[in-house]
Amino acid sequence: MIKLGVDNGNYNTKSSAGMLYASGYAVSDREFITPEMQLFYEGKYYAIGERRMRFQQDKAKEQDTFILTLPAIAEAMKKAGTTSAEIVLGVGLPIDSYGAQKDAFRSYFLRDNLSFVFEGASYHCRITDCRVFAQGHAALCRYYQQLKEYRSITLVDIGGYTVDVLTVHNFRLDRSSCASLRMGTITLYSRIQDTLRKSDILLSDELVTDAIRGQIQHADRAQIEAVVEQSVAAYRKELFNALRERGLDLKLPTVFAGGGAELLESRLRGGDVNTAAVLNRFANADGYRLLMGVSLWGTERDTFYPLIWTIPGTGKLRRSIAGRLPGSEQSLWCPAFWKRTGQNYWNRPFGKQSGRNSKMFSCPLKRRIRNLISI
Repeated sequence: MIKLGVDNGNYNTKSSAGMLYASGYAVSDREFITPEMQLFYEGKYYAIGERRMRFQQDKAKEQDTFILTLPAIAEAMKKAGTTSAEIVLGVGLPIDSYGAQKDAFRSYFLRDNLSFVFEGASYHCRITDCRVFAQGHAALCRYYQQLKEYRSITLVDIGGYTVDVLTVHNFRLDRSSCASLRMGTITLYSRIQDTLRKSDILLSDELVTDAIRGQIQHADRAQIEAVVEQSVAAYRKELFNALRERGLDLKLPTVFAGGGAELLESRLRGGDVNTAAVLNRFANADGYRLLMGVSLWGTERDTFYPLIWTIPGTGKLRRSIAGRLPGSEQSLWCPAFWKRTGQNYWNRPFGKQSGRNSKMFSCPLKRRIRNLISI
């Protein structure tokens, strides 16, 4: 079984296996010139990453999001060294639509006998389960160890089309703070492109991204730099003003997430905002993958391993667990709430069977994790 987190953004699609591509495609009845990012599914050829799709409020009403998820599944299967597998997906929805759409979104992904070809390789799989989480929430859980010192955190998840906002107190969600603003980076890109077009400078989205990063190879470099700096400053001011209008004090610890935050990281730090962290663009996808392990207590615990530490100065044992994503060097460290009976479990290797022989008991972190995964 392969567990995979996929962040189905309106601008980019990201996976916990490290795959990133534009959320769009060109479709044809015939093969494209090159096999790179080419998908063949149900008699059609798709060039993935072309022609970004329009904004979709309810992704379950169209096939686009499912088609755009298949390359991420193929990449995960390729990394696992298989062309046939059972898949458990972790996906997310904006908080303001989570309650209304989560059941339909889960059903949308469940498929039997799924066959497709990606980059010339054939894949066969069953999507046996799909778990739906709240965007942003999952990203915070992924970085719990880094952020646990803060009692109150405001999360600003800057996507392509929307900016999702939430506040947690002691890692418990303040539901009244949840909002989704139509202020994603697409508005910034449009502003830059419209301004430059007046001077007959035509930049694609990819070239605008390069310009924001300071990587300009155009002959009119100075003019582009000036327009980009002015537009980014205006976007930042408008975004922060909109957040303050919602009663958010940006002098309190603020965490930025999403592809937009990663792109604008250097502009999101300064005297008028207390930036605790800027999470990378894979934070949500990684969080979905991690939370799937947390939400499968007692069944499939292949991503969690008990560890034993000693309490300094006492010689007594202190139990802990670490949740680690495959291939990742970062762990989510948690005080243990696993109690083995009848064996010295710190001398025994652990795998999937450990959950069946263990008993969970109450601890503060267990409740915190439940707050994170239960909206």
